[in-house]
Amino acid sequence: MKWLVIIFAFLFITACDGTKKIATDQESPMDTDTPTNTDTSQDGDIGIEEEPASDDMSPPDDDMSAMENESTMDDDTLDNESVTDSDGLICRIDDERCGEYDQAVEICTAQGWQIKQNCDALEDCYQYIEDDVYVAACHDMSEPDDKDECHVNDTMCSGSEMFEDSRVIICTEGTDWYTLEYCEGDIYDGCREEFASGAYYAECVFKGCSGHEGELACGNNSLYICEEGYWVFKEDCGPSKECHGSIGMAECGEIWQDDVKPNIYLYPTAPLDITVQIGFPQGGRVTVSEPLYSDGWDVHVTPDGLIDDQWRFLFYESVQPNGWQKERGYLVATDEMERFFRNDLATRGFVGQEIEDFIEWWMPLLAGTGYLIVYPQDDAVIRTVETLELSVAPDNLLRHRYVIETTSEPITIEPPADPAPFIRDGFTVTEWGVIRLQP
Repeated sequence: MKWLVIIFAFLFITACDGTKKIATDQESPMDTDTPTNTDTSQDGDIGIEEEPASDDMSPPDDDMSAMENESTMDDDTLDNESVTDSDGLICRIDDERCGEYDQAVEICTAQGWQIKQNCDALEDCYQYIEDDVYVAACHDMSEPDDKDECHVNDTMCSGSEMFEDSRVIICTEGTDWYTLEYCEGDIYDGCREEFASGAYYAECVFKGCSGHEGELACGNNSLYICEEGYWVFKEDCGPSKECHGSIGMAECGEIWQDDVKPNIYLYPTAPLDITVQIGFPQGGRVTVSEPLYSDGWDVHVTPDGLIDDQWRFLFYESVQPNGWQKERGYLVATDEMERFFRNDLATRGFVGQEIEDFIEWWMPLLAGTGYLIVYPQDDAVIRTVETLELSVAPDNLLRHRYVIETTSEPITIEPPADPAPFIRDGFTVTEWGVIRLQP
């Protein structure tokens, strides 16, 4: 009996141990080569082993590729909307505008504003809005303009006859551009333009003024002072004065008079290369010219007066102090003015196309009712205000100006002396111009 009990107990223990092993194998089917994620801490607790922290927070390669593609798409989208050219001007791709003094169509490309088309001689450039986009086209000057030209309050950079990108123009009433600010002179470094938030914005860019601390300079009829390397607004010269002078000599002074459309005709006896310069003894500057004046004209002239194979005369406009005589002159009824000017110009020595050019340009501008008071200015007066300097001295020089103002009632004025005869012999240079006084 005793041996039976011992045998039964042995069999029971063996059966229980086998059951426990089977249960353990089912619950933990891990290969012995697989590392465990558990360890026993010092206090005997079982915890999860933490992965070491990494400084590299980069996304997986697939996510990085997606981000790079997204960034590239954003850049492409931006490029399709606006672009910066080498001058720092920003424009919207495919927008068009009028350039080259309204004689060419420009288009915004990846390289900035580029000429798309030059207009013919009887055309000018017409800019307008179509589907909220700027469009420009060469336009027959006889055709009416019947579309809005621009978005109201847009500002852009534009060139004058003398300087590229030298002024800020603003769109008013959606029908025209007007000059808002000039970016010419000692303190400016041109005009900067950008396209942002669906609009064009432009502003004059100031130069630094290192080395001119405390000195004054002119900008847009205002005085600026150099402080800590920057030009700072000091004083507006106002409507009754004008800012004159270079850096260190600027002041608000007398308003200068416009000398409008002087023409210079050159007739050498043989083909001639010559430099022509305009001087201003009392201050002044050339504001408009054709061909471009810069620091003077360097031109080739043939005996028939043709300049660089394309111009009949050198044209310019200028501003300078009012040094003209107004003591002697003529009273001319406007309905008699063409006959007067033809006779007077011929008496002074002008001929042929010189007279026709004067009549063609000035008769429409001077037309009206009432009278003209015409003050003639000979070379003795002109050279106190404007000098004409030529690298080859002419044999004969004829310079003349008319200072003209209007009156509704006749006045009495002392007439000038008759002009001396002018002889055309050898290298001859002639010049006429007009200064219009405001009533």
